[in-house]
Amino acid sequence: MLPYGDLAYTLGAWPNHHRALNAISRYQMVSSRKGEQLRIPAECWFQRAIQFSPRDATTRMLYAMHLQKVGKLEAARAIYVEALELDSRNIQLHYNYGLLLAAMKNYPEARRHAKIAYDAEFPLPGLRNQLSRAGHWP
Repeated sequence: MLPYGDLAYTLGAWPNHHRALNAISRYQMVSSRKGEQLRIPAECWFQRAIQFSPRDATTRMLYAMHLQKVGKLEAARAIYVEALELDSRNIQLHYNYGLLLAAMKNYPEARRHAKIAYDAEFPLPGLRNQLSRAGHWP
C-alpha cells in the first residue's frame, strides 16, 4: 500500500504536521528516483503549511531541507534565513543551516552556526565532521 493517500489526508487536516511533511518529502525523493511524480508535489504541501502557520520555524526548516535535497540551494538558504528570523534559538535549525552552508562551501558562516549548535550540546557530529574535513574546525 502506498503512503501518499495517508500523508495527503494528514496534511489536508493538519497542514503543518512536521512528521508528515518530512515523510512527503522523503516519499517524493523515492518516487522521483522511480520516475514517478506525486499528484501534489511536496513543495505545494510545504507552501500550504507555511501559509497555514506562518510563524512555524520548524516547517520552514523542513522545507529548506527538502529544497536542499532537490538541489535548490539558494532557495533553501533563503528559507533558512526566514526560519532563523522566527526562531534564532532553535539549535536544530542552526545545525541544518550549517550543513547547507558547508555544502555551499561558505565555511566561515557554517562554522558560526555549528558553534551555536554544538555550544548548546547538539548531539550529531556530521556538521563538525564536514567542517573538520574541509579544515574549518575548530
